[in-house]
Amino acid sequence: MNSKNVLIIGGSVYHLESIASLGLTLFFIQKPGLLDASQKRLCLFSTELDYEQLTDLKHEVTRIHTDHQLHLVCSFTERGLPGAARVSEWLNIPGNCNTLTVELAKNKSLMRAAIANAPHNTSALVPYHSITDLNELSNACTDLGYPVIIKPEEGVGSIGVCKVDSPASLNSALIYCQQCTSGTLIVEKFIGGDEYSIESFSKQGKHEILAITEKLTTGAPHFVELGHNQPAHLSAKVARKISSAVTGLLDQIGMKTGPSHTEVKVFNSEVYIIETQPRPGGDSIWEMVRLTRGVDLFMETVASLLNLPSPRHPPEFNHAAVRFFTPEPGIFSAIEGHHEASATPGVIKLNITLNKGDRVEQATCSSSRSGFVLIAGEKPQCVTTTLTDVQRKLNIKTIKPSSTEQELAE
Repeated sequence: MNSKNVLIIGGSVYHLESIASLGLTLFFIQKPGLLDASQKRLCLFSTELDYEQLTDLKHEVTRIHTDHQLHLVCSFTERGLPGAARVSEWLNIPGNCNTLTVELAKNKSLMRAAIANAPHNTSALVPYHSITDLNELSNACTDLGYPVIIKPEEGVGSIGVCKVDSPASLNSALIYCQQCTSGTLIVEKFIGGDEYSIESFSKQGKHEILAITEKLTTGAPHFVELGHNQPAHLSAKVARKISSAVTGLLDQIGMKTGPSHTEVKVFNSEVYIIETQPRPGGDSIWEMVRLTRGVDLFMETVASLLNLPSPRHPPEFNHAAVRFFTPEPGIFSAIEGHHEASATPGVIKLNITLNKGDRVEQATCSSSRSGFVLIAGEKPQCVTTTLTDVQRKLNIKTIKPSSTEQELAE
């Protein structure tokens, strides 16, 4: 049994299970209302706390450290990363993030400025402006030229993202985005082409590209992610350009040890950095990396920071894919074929997030999706065949709400 004490801030039971398998003693701080028995059983100590309130967090971790001497702090969630970085500084213990890196990744304007100032930048720059009102937005669009993308400066999960094609849509787009954030917005030139996400792992400032994943979205206006294919089908030349751009970015934001998830677009052979985060990719991308590369990013992070042997293992599959369910808007009434679809060869996981009577809305952000299926296989054709089988077997049924229900909702 390893005697090291590890503090985890936020996250899921899988994070805890992975790290506990290294024989470490876990301490866990979870958001109020999210701590459950499956998480508690894996930890020597667990508690609920709004860890985004840094004064409360400092008081709690200081008490834990005094009683138990923590050796490491990690977070693998965007909301937990700022607090984890501060804990690392307060207690002078290793962590998978630092405050500067977290701030540069969180704020899209700061990240773009870092890219522009990089001495050896190999990515193309996305023209943009920070804006707070309609007048600034109008001026920015005149300067950039249509179409543009408007989004929160510190947004996540496609929340508040909107494409605008002409001046006629500016006001409604601004209202939509401002409903999603009270902070600054950025407006950037729309970049066409294909979109990819890159999973990387850094160790003492050396960056390894683990996977380049193809992204499928709803398209305009909100670009909600509907699926991912790993690995992406790319030429070796484009893959090298993407890898060079991403490693250069990670150098510039000071990424030292841990996983990163970076999103890029490739247009006219140029690589444009859209955003990055010092955490594993969501949407089960981290699980695809485990399946196709043999790397558990949570275990790898902790093992690297504590100088333990690497827990990597041979990949189980060559290809993996995720598809998200977006049923017709209405009231969820039933699901047909769930067992049959789940039992389809090649299905790793199938999860429906709806309960009977739930209202299904048009997909405008990641949280409005209704579940997903994760599939893996030896060849791309195997994955495609399995996806087709699942779509044929599974039927998520919704009904149109009555006029009374519609009136109440409005």
